[in-house]
Amino acid sequence: MEVFLNIWIIQNVQYTEIDWKAYMQEVEGFLNGTLNYSKLQGDTGPLVYPAGFVYIFSGLYQLTGHGQNVRLAQYIFAGLYVLTLALVFRLYCKSRKVPPFVLVLLCCCSYRVHSIYVLRLFNDPVAMLLLYAALNCFCDGWWSLGSFVFSFPCAQVVLGAPFLLHDPVAYMKGAFDLGRVFLFKWTVNWRFLPEHVFLDWRFHVGLLAMHLLLLAIFASLQWHRYLRGLQSFRGSGIGVSCQLLLLPLFCSNFIGMVVSRSLHYQFYVWYYHSLPYLAWCTALPIVYKLLVLGVLELAWNTYPATWWSSGLLHLCHWTLLGALFLNRPTDESSKKMAQRLHKIGDKQQIRKKQ
Repeated sequence: MEVFLNIWIIQNVQYTEIDWKAYMQEVEGFLNGTLNYSKLQGDTGPLVYPAGFVYIFSGLYQLTGHGQNVRLAQYIFAGLYVLTLALVFRLYCKSRKVPPFVLVLLCCCSYRVHSIYVLRLFNDPVAMLLLYAALNCFCDGWWSLGSFVFSFPCAQVVLGAPFLLHDPVAYMKGAFDLGRVFLFKWTVNWRFLPEHVFLDWRFHVGLLAMHLLLLAIFASLQWHRYLRGLQSFRGSGIGVSCQLLLLPLFCSNFIGMVVSRSLHYQFYVWYYHSLPYLAWCTALPIVYKLLVLGVLELAWNTYPATWWSSGLLHLCHWTLLGALFLNRPTDESSKKMAQRLHKIGDKQQIRKKQ
């Protein structure tokens, strides 16, 4: 169904040029022999992504006739979307955490996500494909392969070697510029703030401090229990126990979104496919879970972003994060989970013997 839906969108909805042309201009410089990262530029400015981006989009540059065949690029990104969805569905099926009807909503109900993939051709979907491929490897116990796939886009020593040897300062500053200033007009999550507050470095430092604090709280009160359980069940016949692995990873990523210095529309794919899983890791009634997901979709589809859409986004974020915190495991619930996982493992062992 998603294959036909993406084909219909490509054929009937107008493509909007935003960054694709700039991507092609940036990698064209590399293909022409430029190794100074500060000189790899496009219409939207200098290249700001690690070396993995350069190699991946150099391949797309060649496949699409120097970036000129946009329609072919759209179909390639439609393939990325379907493949990503297959990897996400596999994680959800292995974890058995979310009811099947939610998977239908996940793939059919987001105009914004389809737009990011096949109508805008942003680079973010490529990174998310690699992320979900890595998570599938982790869930199957292929830790080395998963780590390689996970780190590929940002690998510094190997992929970045040509740039590092030529001008290491230019590469590190361009690919990992932590002081980069975002434009207020594009922010999705802070439109209710005055622009001078949004740009204030003290605001940025405060968000960073809150980020670290939230990670520390969740790691100490919740995630360590799951990861200890993960270690215990690795050899029990239920692989790496997807349920114990996915929540800490999805939740840590979600925290980064909650306190992000700025979210742009394409960043929605950074956590879109993990939102149902997070919602079903809470004790919220199903109606409220669906309501949170629906309002988040509304906020991300409001263009341009307004004070109320940003407010709704934060309301949903903090509601979901609070519900996740309140549903943290206790000693009693940890024992029950261990028993349930042992039963699953026993059933799998019986099936293998049969």
